[in-house]
Amino acid sequence: MFESIVIKYNKHYHTLGNIIECLLFYDDVNLIVDKIEDLPSLWAKIGIDGLIRLKNYGLHLFMSTSTIGCGDVTGNGEDVYYFHLCEESMRHRICEKAVKEFYETETLDSKKQKIVQLYHDASEDFSYPERAREAMHDDIYQHFVHKEILQAQLKEINSPLSMFDPHNKYEFKKVSNGFVFNTTLLTGELEEQARREGYVDMQFRHATFLIKLTEMYGVMDFAAEKDSALCVTPAESIIVSCKQKDILQRYSEEHTQIENFEKLEVSSFASIAEVVDSGEKSIDEICELLDCAQEFKDWKRSLSNESDFLVEYQKALQSNLPWVQRLPIKWTRLILTSGIGLIPLVGSVLGPVASGLDTFLIDKWQAGGWKPAQFVNGELKRFVSEMKKDETR
Repeated sequence: MFESIVIKYNKHYHTLGNIIECLLFYDDVNLIVDKIEDLPSLWAKIGIDGLIRLKNYGLHLFMSTSTIGCGDVTGNGEDVYYFHLCEESMRHRICEKAVKEFYETETLDSKKQKIVQLYHDASEDFSYPERAREAMHDDIYQHFVHKEILQAQLKEINSPLSMFDPHNKYEFKKVSNGFVFNTTLLTGELEEQARREGYVDMQFRHATFLIKLTEMYGVMDFAAEKDSALCVTPAESIIVSCKQKDILQRYSEEHTQIENFEKLEVSSFASIAEVVDSGEKSIDEICELLDCAQEFKDWKRSLSNESDFLVEYQKALQSNLPWVQRLPIKWTRLILTSGIGLIPLVGSVLGPVASGLDTFLIDKWQAGGWKPAQFVNGELKRFVSEMKKDETR
């Protein structure tokens, strides 16, 4: 259960807290970063060293080493567009080094430049596969999937327009060296409306729309190879749901299980992600929690993917225990110190000795191997306790 997840990182939607929360439950957290401007937000709170330390707990950081481009040429009075995959510019490679390496600022030629001092590879390469571009082309020209996606986007931003209306054109005509685009939609205005509705990365302009499609096809392909749940932005989830609903449904179900577990068993005041994002916890405290979670994750691995995490946790609290162990501790203490008959002569006769015997026997009864509640009721609840106090003031 909760074996692997792929996150296509977007600084507007995904936080450090989200990543730590995933590391607490998932064995492998595959983080794809493909935008230069998203890089600094990853280490803003914990530093590059902190990011590297998280690799010890299942974080796999993938940096995009390719980009999807859309160019245009003019011929016969028409603008012909074409898509291509290419290696990123030197600017991107320099920014990539910023997450791969420690660096210091030195002055060269009266200008401050970032000079790498110590190399430490903290990332793996991710490239959008050529088959993603090919699949996008096939789906557009043969299956018209773009109209289904556009219709879903229009509905999401409460637009009255419909792609079923023949007056609303959004067409791609294939030519020898690319395609010709034609639309009656005011794509710029639709993107502005999407921004007002909170979808900062929803695309309607033809070039960026097809680039987004190709990106998502590549990420879905990557998630399928990893047999992972897939976490994307709300706008990107519309594209995924029109193509591979199952992979999106898997993440939704797993996220709901984790959310319910946290609310009912950890804290109803704040999630683990919120505690991390509050800035109250240092990277040392975060790593200490992840260290303590190893047995918890070992237990989690024994669960079936078809089972409900919260139900399995509650079963584990009661499984393989003598009936007296299932009683609240205050009742077991009452039994021992009252001499109800579990042990002959135990009761008021023992007087002061009772408390010592009480503690000894309870410890023996409670000892029966590691239980997930030991972590949840111990280290995990202590981790969120500070946030809980703030919320209850």
